[in-house]
Amino acid sequence: MSIRSCLFSILVSAALVILINSALLAQTAFLRITDPIFNNLNPAVVLPTHTFRWQTAAGSAEPSEVRHALALLPHSDGYNFGPTIQRLRLEPDAPEWSSWEPYIPSQQGMSWTTNPLQIGGKYVFAVQGRDTDGNAETLDEKRNIIRTMYIVPTTGPLLTVTGDLISPITTISMTTAATEIAVASGAPLTFCWTANCDAYGAYVTGYRYQWDIANPDDESQWQMPYATLPDQGACSLPLTFESDTHRVVIEVIDSIHTRSRVQIIVHVTPLPVAPSTWGSVKALYRSP
Repeated sequence: MSIRSCLFSILVSAALVILINSALLAQTAFLRITDPIFNNLNPAVVLPTHTFRWQTAAGSAEPSEVRHALALLPHSDGYNFGPTIQRLRLEPDAPEWSSWEPYIPSQQGMSWTTNPLQIGGKYVFAVQGRDTDGNAETLDEKRNIIRTMYIVPTTGPLLTVTGDLISPITTISMTTAATEIAVASGAPLTFCWTANCDAYGAYVTGYRYQWDIANPDDESQWQMPYATLPDQGACSLPLTFESDTHRVVIEVIDSIHTRSRVQIIVHVTPLPVAPSTWGSVKALYRSP
């Protein structure tokens, strides 16, 4: 083979490598939406003003620039998100797309806050990155494009409270009547709870509980801030009372700020003096 033929083969091979790498790079995953959380193909419920957030997908290179789009579904499409998703995929210059901006992790290009959304409106939100050569990532419904909607929920998270001394209590509101129980003095009291928002697409963001709060509707009386609720739920710390009536209030809150509450009123009955101690008691008070 001549030197010219060798050089030609090398150049062709190099060109093919560049083309292949460019094609692969154009398909490289860059970004993943982190808020709201994906719920399969169910729309994620968001507040009327919501901050969408995203980050570099695991194992991906960081894009050079980023843009986003929020597209309102036509009323005639009902819950059919497909046409709007497809339009954003096929129309890179659709009016919903923002301008490209630099992507600087922890500094710029990682979130966007909406203007007030339409009540009951259904939307498609997408975020897209591109590299320094202008290769934009594809829109993947498991990663960087998501169905969303803004509704005014009529219920809160499904809250379930359990304990050794009660039957399970479930509620989806803040106004469920209190459950009353009677216990003996010194009986250990522990309650556990779980919660979810599967019925309407939001997610539980926290819980709190407090004993003997006078008015749980008064935020200033709460001593415990909302804490993250583990997937397996949470439990109150063991507690005992010697007498009187006490109340525990358990609340959970979701990502769109709706809440559910359970109240348990505990009537504590002091234990009578055991018969075996009556002799010593009488001896203390026997007349001379």
